[in-house]
Amino acid sequence: MTGVEYGSPIKVSVENIGGIDEMDVSFEPGVTVLTGRNATNRTSLLRALMGGLGSDNVSVKGDRDKGQVELHIGDDRYHREFVRTEEGIQSTQESLDCIESADLFAFLLEDNEARRAIEVGDDLHELILRPIDMDALEADIHDVEVEKREVLNRLDELDEAEIELQQLHERSKRLEDELDNRERDLEEKLAEFESFDIGVEQSQSRQEAFEETFDELHRSRRALERTRSDLDIERESIDGLEDQLEQLHAELDELDLDIKGDTADVENRIQELRDDASEVERDLHTLQNLNLHNKKILSGDQPSIMEELADPGELPITEQFLDTDETICWTCGSEVAQDQIEDTVSRIEALADQLRDEHQSVQHEIEELTEVVTSVTARRRQRHELQVKIESIEQELAERSERIPTLEEEEARLREEIDTLESEIDESEYEHSQQVIDLNKEINRIEVDIERITENLDQVREGVTALERQLDEREHLHDRLDTLNDELESLRTHVRSHVEDAVEAFNQHMDEITQHLEFDNLERIWIEHRIASNTQTGPGGYSGEFEVRVVRSAEDGSVYRDSLDHLSESERKVTGLIFALAGYLVYELYEDVPLMLLDSMEAIDAQRISKLVEYFSEYAPYLVVALLPEDAAELTVDHTEISECFT
Repeated sequence: MTGVEYGSPIKVSVENIGGIDEMDVSFEPGVTVLTGRNATNRTSLLRALMGGLGSDNVSVKGDRDKGQVELHIGDDRYHREFVRTEEGIQSTQESLDCIESADLFAFLLEDNEARRAIEVGDDLHELILRPIDMDALEADIHDVEVEKREVLNRLDELDEAEIELQQLHERSKRLEDELDNRERDLEEKLAEFESFDIGVEQSQSRQEAFEETFDELHRSRRALERTRSDLDIERESIDGLEDQLEQLHAELDELDLDIKGDTADVENRIQELRDDASEVERDLHTLQNLNLHNKKILSGDQPSIMEELADPGELPITEQFLDTDETICWTCGSEVAQDQIEDTVSRIEALADQLRDEHQSVQHEIEELTEVVTSVTARRRQRHELQVKIESIEQELAERSERIPTLEEEEARLREEIDTLESEIDESEYEHSQQVIDLNKEINRIEVDIERITENLDQVREGVTALERQLDEREHLHDRLDTLNDELESLRTHVRSHVEDAVEAFNQHMDEITQHLEFDNLERIWIEHRIASNTQTGPGGYSGEFEVRVVRSAEDGSVYRDSLDHLSESERKVTGLIFALAGYLVYELYEDVPLMLLDSMEAIDAQRISKLVEYFSEYAPYLVVALLPEDAAELTVDHTEISECFT
């Protein structure tokens, strides 16, 4: 036995679950058979066991508002309460970690989702992959794809940065040449200035005063150039901010501002529609269950119920079916024409189709209204962001505008100061005063140019350094891109491998179970991966649908392939049970789920039920099976029988 060993009994206490008022029962390790006729609360006990371990597929007794289940398994205790509310049955959240997988492949009651999927012909793709946690794998793939896009975008930015770097190198070369030229010009002008002999004709003190005036004039002119530059910057900034402000106001005007009203009415309508959708879903579920029950009785799958409904003085129900086209109505007990009931079944199916269309229409309206709310919310957020930007720009614009008068006053003061200094030089007795003034102006302009060129060159060189530092990332980014591509391929391969391994494991176990049960005309059952031309590829790179195929044997001993569509209802039930049983083995639920539950196996004869129970007794720590007395009598495996609770 490969499963977990449990040495002590499971003790169970049930109150107000299904049809059970109160029940205390224990299960020894191994096989326990709940023996009794139908409608004796065997299924209610199985559902209580499911509910105690975490399943929500539980109902509270009809005349009670709440129920509870408590299980003791060794040192582990599970206790859950179920309360009836307007929204349905609410329960406490304590459960097994793998309860979703257990609901699919360990708790195999008649309405088990895996069994039903085969019976109604649903695609098995999602069911097979659900226990694998494909969402986590696809989330990992998404994260890697997002990072890969970010790396590619960054590499595109660096390609643009390389172009910008080349342009900066070219500009740096031009500025260096321009700086060399202006420095030569300065040397020439300084040499020319020094050629004037102002010391021969003037006293030492006057010479010093003259030179000091020139120095002050030089400083004032440089200050004037800086002030003019600051004024130009402020005015250009103001022009740019005004253009930006105009554009933002235009965007605000173009924005659909029909959003002043509250969206509460739309949101209330969405909630009403969701309530309507829930009500339609409940009605649809009721109709589907009703129709399934009706079809079972019409097909003769519930003979015990029909026998109970029959008048004791009438012929046995089986003989009635042979002699008349009438049958007994299982709601009122009277005889009615069978085709009349079949017509009612058809009308129920038509009503179910109508409800499906109504549900689809409601969902479509919910989606449309949700888009409206989302759109209005997005536009409100966009409007708020625009208003924040406008306020920020208006504040900056006001601050820059306030600096303009101060700079203009400083410019006027410096002009006046320069005029005064030039007048002082003009009034001096130095014969070359005008030439010196003109030369000093030229020297001043050259020095300002050199200062400007030097500042620009420093900025360009800083830009070059920054871009070169950024471009150093490229090698690392290319390495990271290779790593991400490898990770992405590995994850996608991992997903495909999970899919392929799961399908292979299902096929292997279904084949083993089928061979063990030795059906007369059912040779093999397997899952086929079918890819349609219009099938979308999933995040993991897998696609298509999973379809169940069968190999049947003919009377002459030959075998042929067939599909589920051609199987009888009982054969589909058998196939559904085999598929669900295989899932229990594929995901090795015996390692984590102590209880395996089996019910509604009427489609299999007693001898094969015995083989099936014996087969799974080697895996399940506690195997609980609900059987009719005649089927229980055929079991060959050691087991404990509980019957006194179900009489």
